Amino acid sequence: MSKRSESNKSPVLILPIDDLQLSKNFGNYSVSLSDKFSDVEGDSLMYFVTSENPSLINAVIDNGTLKLSGTEEGNTTIYIMAVDANGGLTVDTLDVTVKNTVSTVDFSSLIHVKVFPSITQ
Repeated sequence: MSKRSESNKSPVLILPIDDLQLSKNFGNYSVSLSDKFSDVEGDSLMYFVTSENPSLINAVIDNGTLKLSGTEEGNTTIYIMAVDANGGLTVDTLDVTVKNTVSTVDFSSLIHVKVFPSITQ
């Protein structure tokens, strides 16, 4: 990669990846990066990823797809970097929480529903 050109515009993050809450032993989780970053000058992008806690979440980029794997409970932050051929850089951060169970909807807050018997014969 060459030195960053003064006239080069860095890639932009157009669709941030939402933070994740995954179940323990989730196995694998993948996210395509093709719609997440863009370069206004049309430069091709290279992607790099790092995990603050690789023993909890292993993160790799494979053919433009972010792939996460892990089996243990905990929290970490994933950094996804998009770099253009002229040295422009942008970063998206993704907080990942791995829990024994994933949060569910609290149905007690929903409006009460009345059910009536059918009147068909």
